[in-house]
Amino acid sequence: MDIALKSTGNGGDFILSGNDIESTSSLYNQVYLALFGGNVEDSTKRNYAAGEERLDYWANSLLYENKPIEQFNSSTERELKNVSLTSAGIIRIEQAVKVDLSFISELGNYEVEVSFLENNQLSIEVKLLEPSGEKSQALNFIWDASRNEVINTEII
Repeated sequence: MDIALKSTGNGGDFILSGNDIESTSSLYNQVYLALFGGNVEDSTKRNYAAGEERLDYWANSLLYENKPIEQFNSSTERELKNVSLTSAGIIRIEQAVKVDLSFISELGNYEVEVSFLENNQLSIEVKLLEPSGEKSQALNFIWDASRNEVINTEII
């Protein structure tokens, strides 16, 4: 079980149920944090020069130094903020989503589809399938490029 999160357009917030924090067994949290975890300045590198300023997520080197597949680097959010919403940009964003979600391959299969919407927005749909094939789930994130933020998330 995990603490349930929701996207608010300004990062993820806990979901309250009465006076308690709601919990979830969905993979939504892991997907959301992998894509939009806020580590947009730089990805964790293997080697740093002496005195080099680190702009990556501090826990990557502390907890996941020898497990790069488990590191949070938010390549997706970085690409969303830095590429134009063109056909080539969409391909780069889709590749970044796949990189950020590569750790999920240990839990099950996934498919990614990135598509244009209207008014400078795009949809990132992630379809998750558990290894048993019994349960699937689709997550949809709407990115507004003019606001540089996720404006809507939905579990389909």
